[in-house]
Amino acid sequence: MPNPKICREQTCLLEREAGQEYCTLHVRREGKTSEDLSIALEKYKELCGRQIHNAYLVKANFSGMYLDHCNFKYSDLTDANFRDARLYKVGFDFSYLDHADFEGIILERVDMRRIKSGLGIYFYQTIFDYVLLPHVDKIGKKCVYDTQEPREPQKAYDVYHDLIHIYRRLGYADSAGHYYECFMDAKREISTGLERVWLTLLWLICGYGERPMRTFLTFIFLIFTYAILYVAVGGPTEDTNNFIEASYFSVVTFTTLGYGDISPTGWSRLLACTEALVGVFMNSLFIFVFCRKMIQ
Repeated sequence: MPNPKICREQTCLLEREAGQEYCTLHVRREGKTSEDLSIALEKYKELCGRQIHNAYLVKANFSGMYLDHCNFKYSDLTDANFRDARLYKVGFDFSYLDHADFEGIILERVDMRRIKSGLGIYFYQTIFDYVLLPHVDKIGKKCVYDTQEPREPQKAYDVYHDLIHIYRRLGYADSAGHYYECFMDAKREISTGLERVWLTLLWLICGYGERPMRTFLTFIFLIFTYAILYVAVGGPTEDTNNFIEASYFSVVTFTTLGYGDISPTGWSRLLACTEALVGVFMNSLFIFVFCRKMIQ
């Protein structure tokens, strides 16, 4: 015969709240206070252990609390407030953490790899100490500061900086590379003047070093653009004033092969000089970007 004073959740031995069928952790009420949660969690550890199943903690206030050696399993912590809290060896297996506030929190040896969803978590000024994060799809390809209105690019810049180092340490090169692009986008947005122009150029021609195919397409575009310019100024020479010959000369000049079978004249000499300089830069950039991706 079930005890009428005990929570109806099968894994829980806590007493029910007054007028409710469930305890503080499982009753479907939003905005539970840190005082109530602190008492309930201590009692739960004593009576039921450290695996907290099916807790309903939507908009719960964990602000400033210290949580250790526990695992919230199959729980709903959507919009929970963990601001300025400290978590040590805490797990969130198969739980929801969407839009949870982790600003200013200290995470020590926290395992978030098996969360169900964590889209829009506020990670600003979070201290990560050997934290295990889930796949990028579970926490979002863009951080909340990049998607909310108004956007906060400076906070996004700091968050992406932390995520890059975490995923590199975990060995997830693709995830780290993705957040590196986001990091550079945020940096470009908060920069001004020549720095912003330079970052925009890097984004266009190589995706900040993450997209070698973009560099290759820039190669093709520049080679044929110069070929058109050669034809426009009368060809590399009068005898080679056609698109086929101009394209051949453009490839030889851009790649700095310099066969010498065609010697430019007139304005083509100036174009050839600029193309050679651009070609040296683009060849070096392509080798760098390609090797960078292969090493990752």
